[in-house]
Amino acid sequence: MQEYTLQEAEASGGMLRPFVQYDPRNVTGAHRRFAAAIARGAVGLKVHPASHQLPANDRALYPLYAVAAEHQIPVMVHVGSSVFPGAKMRYCDPMLVDEAAVDFPEVDFLLAHSGRGFWTDQVFFLTRMRRNIWMELSGIPPRRLPETFPELDRVADRLVWGSDWPSSPPIRRLTDEIQQLPFKAETIERLLWRNAAELFGLTELLAAHTQKEPTT
Repeated sequence: MQEYTLQEAEASGGMLRPFVQYDPRNVTGAHRRFAAAIARGAVGLKVHPASHQLPANDRALYPLYAVAAEHQIPVMVHVGSSVFPGAKMRYCDPMLVDEAAVDFPEVDFLLAHSGRGFWTDQVFFLTRMRRNIWMELSGIPPRRLPETFPELDRVADRLVWGSDWPSSPPIRRLTDEIQQLPFKAETIERLLWRNAAELFGLTELLAAHTQKEPTT
């Protein structure tokens, strides 16, 4: 169980928007704990199959997904490589998320690291095929994105980016590199902030940028 993010978010005065994480095999009533965490401000669920050795389609997770569906908040699933001690990557196959995405079509599943390693093609295909599957691109050096995902513009409406800090370079450096990538300007904007703002209901941010946009 990881709910420390709630305390960090509360201490931030609303600057942080926390995800929480549970291993339902070890937490009694995990789905009820999740619902209570949402009431305290949690905006998503994190599933880390490599560390918990619990695949995303395991039925033990389904009550948590049902809570996410009820509250219309996303689920982020680690599907990239992992160097954590004891991590077993066979649990990170993105096809395991596909089953959950079909069973919970009202839940947006964010595929963390977009299959970094040898699953990137599968993640891109699933994102094109399933309207509730998103690519999350943290942990992939921006300079490698055009080679890894040359058709990224085709899924611009379902991209989100995270820094993966502190294991990555400084955030400013990463965002500067992303803005230089050879993708459409709309894709870059959606990747860096707009999709996340829409997904998490950051209405103030959206309104501020709308006011700055020139009218025609």
